[in-house]
Amino acid sequence: MDRYFLYLVLLNMLTNVIIFVPRFLIQYRFDGMLISIVIAIVAGMALMYADTVIYARFPGQGFPEIIKNRLNKPLRILILITFAVFWFFAGLLTLLGYIDILHRFINPELSKVLLLTFFLLILCFVIQFPTKKVMYLLEIILYINVPFIAFIFIKAVTSDY
Repeated sequence: MDRYFLYLVLLNMLTNVIIFVPRFLIQYRFDGMLISIVIAIVAGMALMYADTVIYARFPGQGFPEIIKNRLNKPLRILILITFAVFWFFAGLLTLLGYIDILHRFINPELSKVLLLTFFLLILCFVIQFPTKKVMYLLEIILYINVPFIAFIFIKAVTSDY
């Protein structure tokens, strides 16, 4: 498996754990949240495995190239637009989660609009890089931050407070 695919999955997992899981665990702790997490892990891993198996059947092709040969044009355009909208909102949700974390824990005096503007400027700068450079940057960020996250998690679990 390509290591960069694993990096993207790991980054997404870390992001979701940091941003969304604590809020949902507290809010829905008496409504079956823990069993939902277990089911989500199993279902997510199964879907990810199925997705990688399907893409392995079409080497060197992405999703648009695969459906181009299989579906008619109106259905293909509808599917691609739907995927684009879903990915836009998934990215927006993650970005707003980061903004919320930064605003809450790092700098509460700074407005959320200014933080969002700062993040969007960084994204506009990074989006111009070739994909390989972005993946190298992601690799470096993960290698630097994962030990800190593990340390904080271990300290939080083992602490009496």
